[in-house]
Amino acid sequence: MEELRKHSHRLPRLWDAFKAEIGGADFSRFDPAIAALHAYEYLRYPDDALKNGMASTISSHRDLAGNTGLPLPPGLPPEISANIARRRASLPKVPTYELCLQDVDEMVEAIFAAAKVNPRSFSSQANLKAQQVLVDGNLASGLLK
Repeated sequence: MEELRKHSHRLPRLWDAFKAEIGGADFSRFDPAIAALHAYEYLRYPDDALKNGMASTISSHRDLAGNTGLPLPPGLPPEISANIARRRASLPKVPTYELCLQDVDEMVEAIFAAAKVNPRSFSSQANLKAQQVLVDGNLASGLLK
């Protein structure tokens, strides 16, 4: 427990310790997902968000990630699209948080594989609706075996 306490809520530090412990497997490809998750740590105590505002985007799949703000409906006349873009650009800049669940799912899948733990031993405890959500459109198929 003392080892965990030393890392506190510093996910990047904990992640580095995990990678050193596991060794062999290349987990560095998940460093951006860890950084994105860790960014949300600053919202744990929302004083800054209340003072400075914030924007958050959580995407289910990588091809949807990076679409900050609401996407424009297809087929809008160019002048309306330009007007919306102009108005969005005039909004105050706020801290932005982005997370892609596909990245997190793939990272968790790799963690389970490296630890040689069957993810079903965890997901089978969830109710049927939660299990179905894990299955629907999830590209990290190893989580579902």
